[in-house]
Amino acid sequence: MSGKDWKKVLPWNIDVSQHFPFVLESIDPGFDSAVDAMHRWATFALHSGNPVHIFISSQRDCRASFLFEQTPPLIRKLLADLSVRSTDLSPTVKKRVEEFVPQEQGVIRRNRLPELVKRLELFKNILRSNYGHDVLTAIPGFGWWAVAWFQQVSDKKNTQQIDLAREEYPMDKHSSTLEHIAYLAAQIQRYPGGDAGNSDKTFCLDIVLEQFDTSKRYPVLQKDATARIAGMAGELEKRFDSGRSRHAKNGEGGNFSERYHKFAQAVFEFVSLCEKEHRLDARFRRFLRAAYSHLFMEKSLAHSRKNKEKESTTAQGSLL
Repeated sequence: MSGKDWKKVLPWNIDVSQHFPFVLESIDPGFDSAVDAMHRWATFALHSGNPVHIFISSQRDCRASFLFEQTPPLIRKLLADLSVRSTDLSPTVKKRVEEFVPQEQGVIRRNRLPELVKRLELFKNILRSNYGHDVLTAIPGFGWWAVAWFQQVSDKKNTQQIDLAREEYPMDKHSSTLEHIAYLAAQIQRYPGGDAGNSDKTFCLDIVLEQFDTSKRYPVLQKDATARIAGMAGELEKRFDSGRSRHAKNGEGGNFSERYHKFAQAVFEFVSLCEKEHRLDARFRRFLRAAYSHLFMEKSLAHSRKNKEKESTTAQGSLL
């Protein structure tokens, strides 16, 4: 570069409507600072339409839409599915893409920028809490369950963050099963209200898990799944029949005894499978309870609204 040409890269000498300026910026070496800078530049890339390449030291040729060399290893892992990977492409497309976009870690396609910005914003919100790093570390193994737990212990509740995490980090292996368990619980327990405590939200699950653990202490029951499920359902019925009424109205699945049994059986099969995978430790249970709590509130609220609509329709019909 000649003595005069170097001035062309300075922002104040460039018509930004025609050329994207070369920017020099120092970024603090900390984890949080890197995530903050990454979010800022990813947002710029999304809204400006310009490619953004952030290098640690020397610049090199890169035709990707977004590259951030300082990406921390954990964040790189959480964003890996957004990167251009040759395994995602057919041979013909792969050959064509490799002519323009290098197959390297951290390279983001233009059509994945909206997802990148949403995830980085989620990470920033999580990192504002004292549990931030623990939650992000747990996401690779526990997916959105970790974010559900984060919202449970957070001072500022934001279920939209859980919804986003469910889209971006689904627990594919367990999500449908846990949703079904929450649905069964909503046929037993009425909606406890938006201000309900965690113990009310996880009332059914806590009872059957406690009984599941208790039954393991007796060798005679170890191989008798039928007896263990019956014990879990019986304990659930006993706890529901005592104290204040928690019963759901117009629940599906037969009478309450049948609903107790279906719920107990579903939970037993689920936790037995998790136990075989050596995942039923305290950490797994903490995230499981948080995810169940969120799903149960969704299902029970939907059930409550359905009942109110039926009552409203019946009342209107009687007036005609």
